[in-house]
Amino acid sequence: MGLCYRCVEKWSRDHKCSPTVQLHAVQELWELFQLEDLSADTSSSPDSASEQLFLALSKSAWSGQVGSRTMKFSGSIQHQIVSVLVDSGSSSSFISAALSQKLSGVSPLSTPISVQVAGGGILSCASVISQAIWFIDDVAFQSDLRVLPLTAYDLIIGMDWLEAHSPMRVHWLDKWMEISYAGHSVVLQGILPDQPDELLLQLCVLAPPESQGPTETSLPPEVQSLLD
Repeated sequence: MGLCYRCVEKWSRDHKCSPTVQLHAVQELWELFQLEDLSADTSSSPDSASEQLFLALSKSAWSGQVGSRTMKFSGSIQHQIVSVLVDSGSSSSFISAALSQKLSGVSPLSTPISVQVAGGGILSCASVISQAIWFIDDVAFQSDLRVLPLTAYDLIIGMDWLEAHSPMRVHWLDKWMEISYAGHSVVLQGILPDQPDELLLQLCVLAPPESQGPTETSLPPEVQSLLD
């Protein structure tokens, strides 16, 4: 349409967006989402209409790529060993459809809900495990897990869980988080990323050019032990 996709004004090669957004641009964006007035719906059930808004799944959760704001854990649910991704980029907590077929407590939603995948795409969720109990090590948690056709992970634990356990201490680089649990602090250690395949470590003993080089007996015992 020849309009700037940022400010919706006429575009040209020397176009610069205004520092403020015109009201009609906001209105057009609002109409694009076709949001319904949900003020009359106060239901708190997992399949309420209000929860159909803004459910999102991050690219890391969908593709399995390592994200800077994610942590991987080994966990369990109903005696099934599962891979868990704690992901600040996903709005809610989800469980893979393949795993849900092995579990009890799966119930259909009265109305399927849509989940936006970061980077494009929409997934449909038609069932949920309400207040499912799942574990990291021997620490138990309870969450509503919406069923999605996930392939990279068994469980995606999103912002609903992170907000419920805030405040917390998180070290994204070393992949651990400290949360308050049953009146005391618990540290959950995530799985550290694998070293890259091309990593090469080389240990060398260098001698000055004028010397004949160190002998085994001239090396400090701890160095000789390491070389052996």
